[in-house]
Amino acid sequence: MIFLRVLGVLRDADAIVYCQDVNAPPDALAQVRAEVAAAGIELPALLAATKTDEAEPGALERLRAATPELEVIGVSVIDDASLEAFKE
Repeated sequence: MIFLRVLGVLRDADAIVYCQDVNAPPDALAQVRAEVAAAGIELPALLAATKTDEAEPGALERLRAATPELEVIGVSVIDDASLEAFKE
Protein backbone atom coordinates (compact mmCIF):
# COMPACT_ATOMS: atom_id res chain seq x y z
CA MET A 1 0.00 0.00 0.00
CA ILE A 2 2.82 2.39 0.82
CA PHE A 3 4.48 1.77 -2.55
CA LEU A 4 1.20 2.69 -4.27
CA ARG A 5 1.31 6.05 -2.50
CA VAL A 6 4.88 6.56 -3.67
CA LEU A 7 3.82 5.82 -7.23
CA GLY A 8 1.10 8.45 -6.86
CA VAL A 9 3.67 11.02 -5.76
CA LEU A 10 5.96 10.09 -8.66
CA ARG A 11 3.23 10.85 -11.18
CA ASP A 12 3.57 14.53 -10.26
CA ALA A 13 7.36 14.56 -9.99
CA ASP A 14 9.79 16.14 -12.44
CA ALA A 15 12.37 13.37 -12.10
CA ILE A 16 13.28 10.29 -10.09
CA VAL A 17 16.40 9.77 -7.99
CA TYR A 18 16.78 6.08 -7.29
CA CYS A 19 19.05 5.18 -4.35
CA GLN A 20 21.01 1.95 -4.13
CA ASP A 21 23.69 0.76 -1.74
CA VAL A 22 26.75 0.51 -3.98
CA ASN A 23 27.53 -2.98 -2.65
CA ALA A 24 24.00 -4.37 -2.99
CA PRO A 25 23.01 -6.52 -5.96
CA PRO A 26 21.02 -4.51 -8.52
CA ASP A 27 18.06 -6.94 -8.41
CA ALA A 28 16.04 -4.92 -5.90
CA LEU A 29 16.55 -1.76 -7.93
CA ALA A 30 15.44 -3.59 -11.07
CA GLN A 31 12.24 -4.65 -9.29
CA VAL A 32 11.47 -1.09 -8.20
CA ARG A 33 12.14 0.25 -11.68
CA ALA A 34 9.89 -2.44 -13.18
CA GLU A 35 7.06 -1.38 -10.85
CA VAL A 36 7.52 2.25 -11.84
CA ALA A 37 7.48 1.31 -15.53
CA ALA A 38 4.42 -0.93 -15.05
CA ALA A 39 2.64 2.08 -13.53
CA GLY A 40 3.32 3.96 -16.77
CA ILE A 41 5.62 6.48 -15.12
CA GLU A 42 8.32 7.70 -17.49
CA LEU A 43 10.49 10.44 -16.03
CA PRO A 44 14.13 11.46 -16.27
CA ALA A 45 16.02 9.46 -13.66
CA LEU A 46 19.42 9.00 -12.11
CA LEU A 47 20.87 6.63 -9.58
CA ALA A 48 22.58 7.68 -6.37
CA ALA A 49 24.97 4.88 -5.44
CA THR A 50 25.15 5.26 -1.67
CA LYS A 51 27.79 4.27 0.86
CA THR A 52 30.66 4.67 -1.57
CA ASP A 53 32.98 5.08 1.41
CA GLU A 54 32.30 1.36 2.08
CA ALA A 55 32.44 0.28 -1.57
CA GLU A 56 34.02 -3.03 -2.45
CA PRO A 57 36.59 -2.79 -5.26
CA GLY A 58 34.78 -2.39 -8.58
CA ALA A 59 31.33 -2.04 -6.97
CA LEU A 60 30.53 1.34 -8.53
CA GLU A 61 31.64 0.17 -11.96
CA ARG A 62 29.48 -2.99 -11.65
CA LEU A 63 26.45 -0.89 -10.73
CA ARG A 64 27.07 1.39 -13.70
CA ALA A 65 27.37 -1.63 -16.00
CA ALA A 66 24.10 -3.05 -14.64
CA THR A 67 22.25 0.24 -15.23
CA PRO A 68 23.73 1.76 -18.41
CA GLU A 69 20.56 3.76 -19.08
CA LEU A 70 20.96 5.71 -15.82
CA GLU A 71 23.53 8.25 -14.80
CA VAL A 72 25.10 6.78 -11.66
CA ILE A 73 26.55 9.16 -9.08
CA GLY A 74 28.50 7.76 -6.16
CA VAL A 75 27.73 9.42 -2.84
CA SER A 76 28.70 9.08 0.79
CA VAL A 77 27.40 11.07 3.73
CA ILE A 78 30.95 11.35 5.05
CA ASP A 79 32.36 12.69 1.77
CA ASP A 80 31.35 16.30 1.23
CA ALA A 81 32.81 16.32 -2.30
CA SER A 82 30.54 13.46 -3.38
CA LEU A 83 27.51 15.25 -1.99
CA GLU A 84 28.44 18.43 -3.81
CA ALA A 85 28.83 16.47 -7.06
CA PHE A 86 25.38 14.99 -6.49
CA LYS A 87 23.86 18.44 -6.01
CA GLU A 88 25.21 19.55 -9.40
